[in-house]
Amino acid sequence: PFAVLADAFSFLVSALAIWNIDILESSQPRAERNSILVELSEGLRFLRKDVRLRALLGCTMTHTLGGGVFYALYDLYLIRDLGYTPLLVGLTVSMGGLGSLLGAFLAAPLAKYIGVGRTLIIAQFAFGLANLLVPLASGPVVVTLPLLLLSQFADLCYVIYAIHETSLRQAIIPEGMLGRVASNFTLLT
Repeated sequence: PFAVLADAFSFLVSALAIWNIDILESSQPRAERNSILVELSEGLRFLRKDVRLRALLGCTMTHTLGGGVFYALYDLYLIRDLGYTPLLVGLTVSMGGLGSLLGAFLAAPLAKYIGVGRTLIIAQFAFGLANLLVPLASGPVVVTLPLLLLSQFADLCYVIYAIHETSLRQAIIPEGMLGRVASNFTLLT
């Protein structure tokens, strides 16, 4: 119950922060806009035309599908097959949060050093390799825990990918199409 309370409190803080944003956004009156289906189909056509966006979409869709299957079974594997306690499961999964935080700090310097394209490719490749550590984890906790902690810490790779994937999409898509294309991208992934 304390975790749920803390989560609810974080949403309240977020709502207050958003409420205090002091920027007026322009919007078209409803009469001047197309129907939602027309706007969605325009976004889908734009998405299909750009090879870079299609590549990003394919990569992100593959990651989302594979990750969904993988992580649906992850806790069961730790508890049933490896005999982990809830404390060890929590410790293992929390390492992903630490890796993600570090990834957020490393994303910009890494892309500046090797370029956005290489960063995207290397980050996804490294993330996939790190996930191969999970099926290698068998035996006593002293053997499995370091492998699983390293695998979770590699979430930093996906955060690096996600930051640059989103930034690249926003740079490619014209401002007037951004919402239309982004909504299709989100729906498809």
